[in-house]
Amino acid sequence: MINELYILLKNKKNTLIVLQDEKKEDIVSNFFSLSGGNIGIVSSKFPLLSNLETVENVFLPLMYKRNLSLRQCCEKFYPWLKGLDLEKIMWLRKEKLSSEEIFRAMFLRALCAESEIIFFQYPKVSEIELVVKFLKEFEINRFIWILVTAEKVSQFYKFNFEQVEL
Repeated sequence: MINELYILLKNKKNTLIVLQDEKKEDIVSNFFSLSGGNIGIVSSKFPLLSNLETVENVFLPLMYKRNLSLRQCCEKFYPWLKGLDLEKIMWLRKEKLSSEEIFRAMFLRALCAESEIIFFQYPKVSEIELVVKFLKEFEINRFIWILVTAEKVSQFYKFNFEQVEL
């Protein structure tokens, strides 16, 4: 399975990753999280932190890795923040957010990291619709990888992504 994942890393296409055995989920998640920073991750396994406001959760990786201030991050990514309708909730902690707001904040966090691939673990179809629309509207080139179970893969066929089975 690890060899298949390394091959997948070379795949520069929008991809549905169909997990045939849910016991392998942790292997896939851990592999992508250790990929060296080329993959942004939107997953409940990498949640927003409770003791930070949303703005800090979204921009902390940039502040740390690129030595940007919070103000610089907000200014640089304000159009995306506004486009995802997050400006009113950025100073709230995750406990005050709806599941949709949490998803959008996690997507923005992954997007701002400027990774060429964004990996979504078990998203809803409506969430991927939002992502596809947003990327197109803002002319952002990122590859979307979606981890789905074999039972739910058909819900995502409408996106016409390449399909890989693990």
